Order: sequence, then structure tokens, then C-alpha cells
Amino acid sequence: MLSDLNAFLPVLTLVVTALAIMVADWFLPEGDPRPPATLAVVGLSATGAVLARGWLVADTPAFVHAVARPGPGPAEAAMVWHDGFGVFAGAVLVVAALLTVLLGLDHARRRPALARAEHVVLVLLATAAMLLVAMANDLILVFLGIETFSIALYVLAGFLREERPSLEAAMKYFVLGAFAAGFLLYGIALVYASTGTTNLEVVAAILAAEVHSLPRVAYVGLGLILVGLGFKVAAVPFHQWTPDVYEGAPTTVTAFMSAATKTAAFAALMRVLWVGFAPLADAWVPLVTGAAVLTMVVGNLSALVQVDLKRMLGFSAVAHAGYLLVAVAAGPALGASALLFYLLVYALMNLGAFGALLAIGPVGPEGRDATNLRDLRGLWTRSPGVALALAVCLIGLTGLPPTAGFMGKWYIFMAAVDADLTWLAAVMVLASVVSAFYYLRPVALMFVAPPEDPAVVAPRRATAVAVGVAAALVALAMVVLGPVATAATGASMAGASPDGLHGARAGEPGSGALSGAP
Repeated sequence: MLSDLNAFLPVLTLVVTALAIMVADWFLPEGDPRPPATLAVVGLSATGAVLARGWLVADTPAFVHAVARPGPGPAEAAMVWHDGFGVFAGAVLVVAALLTVLLGLDHARRRPALARAEHVVLVLLATAAMLLVAMANDLILVFLGIETFSIALYVLAGFLREERPSLEAAMKYFVLGAFAAGFLLYGIALVYASTGTTNLEVVAAILAAEVHSLPRVAYVGLGLILVGLGFKVAAVPFHQWTPDVYEGAPTTVTAFMSAATKTAAFAALMRVLWVGFAPLADAWVPLVTGAAVLTMVVGNLSALVQVDLKRMLGFSAVAHAGYLLVAVAAGPALGASALLFYLLVYALMNLGAFGALLAIGPVGPEGRDATNLRDLRGLWTRSPGVALALAVCLIGLTGLPPTAGFMGKWYIFMAAVDADLTWLAAVMVLASVVSAFYYLRPVALMFVAPPEDPAVVAPRRATAVAVGVAAALVALAMVVLGPVATAATGASMAGASPDGLHGARAGEPGSGALSGAP
């Protein structure tokens, strides 16, 4: 029971906070975003404290139940693993949600619809579901968590009901998301038909024992699961929704989606593949590496021709999904820690970039957000702080030293080399070189081009704090993120073979505590 509480307490804290905000909203002044945001910050801070405490008792199973199916594998299985991998991913999610709430305070003053308490409540509920996905050790729980946070994101994307782009973004995301959910659920059903279970550790044990006599339907199920999760991580060719939804959704929602959704989806993908389907690694690793190459190439080349900054960052998100797929293919030995660290720095860089765009304030007679390249012209003369913060985040996304982006890509590069995927690491380096052309173009406009609007940009306090913290962490990564990188290295993923692909080829079903791991 104690392990169950430790695993579920972060989720419960966020859910209780969301419910408290909904009740308090009856007594709070309408149209003031500060009280709900304050309660959300308190709840997220408490969740962060719970996760920090949970780090000390990591690698414990939760919601353990007897395995009904006789045969190979453990006699008991856990639906949730409270391990270092899940706790670290949860911390990234909390950081992303916290920065999103701070950015939303300023955005709500320009978009009154975002001042409603429901906006913050949906962010908290989505984060709670993402936390569950990051720790899930059962395919059914993965599916339920993904669909729960997806429903919240559908509503958030269309929160500006008076603006057509927001409604279009919500509809596109919903239709394509429902389509992908069908693939994921059907794949889970086929895996269950082949193995008689949806628990990842038990699936791995059965696949390892019957790898030479598996029905083809098991491989079909794995393929459909890859399609469903590929949509969530925005991997090519399932990425088409990304730039459209990023462009149409409210900027704060786009920032949250870019950081949090990617974290939860990649945590699920890493655990599903390297815990549940490690015995079939020879079948799916080539698919993941091929998708990584396509995703890096298509994402970067598509971003080159964009003039809308949100669409550019949308295709950038596709390209970064390719980099993260390299970490997935590299395996749990080094790939898992590289994945976690890069998810953190990517969240900081993206939230900082979107926050800087919000800090510029409304532009044009219609008061739109600053999302066009021309809106950045001469920003250095109008607001040196905002220009510097945005430049740091864009340089970090490029992967240039000494930023956090360079550290993150270096860890992924080393993980790929260690996994004998040197050619894939080389493709990653070339893709990063291409990305410099579209990341550094806005930087040049900010510092060299004359401004179209001479008005001084003065960001509000909450936005300035969020953007400043994110940019400072990105810029000073070599100094301040060293302990974080060490923590990511120590964030073990329960149930995964410690030898990655080599262990999977040797027929190891996993190394979690329930399956006899150290």
C-alpha cells in the first residue's frame, strides 16, 4: 500500500489541486487569472516536492497484482513502476506545467478567455495524466493516460472559441488524434490476443520464451502501437498535425504541448519498447532508426522555408523528435538517461522561446501575438533582455556550445555511438547543421535589422521570470545542469535490459525487481 501511495501521490496532488481551483473559482473574482494561477503554482510546487521525496524510494513496484496467465514470466506484476526514469520524467512535466502557468498570466490579459480557471485546471489534469503515462507499466494504463491528457489538450487547443485558427487546430488535433488512438488500441488488442496480457514485463517474458514461434499478429500489434505512439511524438510520417496545431493553438498551449506532450509520449515509447518488446528489438530497432532519419530530415528541411515562427517551431519539434528517436534506438543503457536530459533541456528551450514571443506583446492593429519573422526585426533595440533570452533559446535548439542544447545532443550522440549506431549519430550532426540556418535567421533579424515598430517591449513580471529562468538555465548549462545530468544518468528504468539491444538479443525479458533484477 505504501508503494502504491508513493507512486500515485504526485498524480493525486495535481488532481486535488485542480478540484480545489474549480471549487474556489465559485468565490473568486471573474476574469482575474492570478488566484487560479497562484493555487496552481502551489499545487505544482507540492507535486515537485513529492517527486523529490519519491526519488529516495524509487525503483519500487506499485499496484501489484497476481498474473492470471500461467506460463513464463513473474508470478506478480505491477501496473506502475515508481522508478528513477518515471520520477525524472515527472519532474520535467512539473517544470513545463509551472512555466506554462506563469506564461499564461500575461497571455490571459490579452486573451480574456485564457483568464478562466478552466484553463489552468486543464493544464493540471493533463499533467497528472502525463505523470501516470511516464510511470505506467501496463499497455492499458498507457492508453488511458494518453487519451486523458489528449482530451485536455483538445480543449486547450480550441480554448479561444472566438478565433477560427484555434478552433481549426482543435478539430485537426482531435480528428487525427482519435485516428491514432484507434491504431494504438487495436495494436494493444492484438498484443493481448498473442500473449494473454497487457503488462509490459509479462509481455516481455512471454515474447522471450516464444520468440521463435510467435504468431504474426504479435508483430502487427507492435507495428500498430508504433503508429499510435509515433503520432504522439510527432515522428514522420505521422507529423502532419504538428505545425498546424502549433500555429492555431494559443501560444501558451503550444508551449505546453511542445514540452509536456513530447516528454510523456517519449517516456511511454521508451518504456514500452525496451521493457515490453525488448525481445523483438531486432524487428523494431530498424524501424525506429529509419523513422529517426526521416524525422530529422523532413523536420529540418520543412522548417527552412517557414516565416511563421510557431510553424517553424512546429517543424522544429518534428526534427527534435528525430533526435530523441536516436536516444530510443540507442537503448536503455545510455539512451534512457540521454533521453531524459534532452527532454528537460528541450522543454526549457522551447518554453523560453515561446515565452519570449509572448513577452514581445501584441503586434499590429489586430493585437495578434508576435509570430512572424518580421515581428523580430530590431528587437535588440526595443528590449535587449527579451532579444537575448530568445537568442539563447534558439542557439540552444541549434545545439551550439556552451548551451544546454549542446549538452543534450552530445549525450544522445555518445549513446548512439555506444550502441554501434555511429552512422545515425552522424546523420544527427548533419541535421543539426541544417537547423542552424533557420534558428539563426531570427537571431540575425533581432540584432541586425532595423525595427518596424520602435515601441519599447516591457514584459510583465511573471513572463519575465519564466523566460529569464529558462534562458539562464539554457545558457549556464555547463555550470548549473551538471548535477541534473548526473541525476538523469542514475535514473534507471525498471524492467529494461541493462545491456540494451545486446541483452534483448540474448533473450533477456527485463531486469526489474519483479523479474529478478538487482
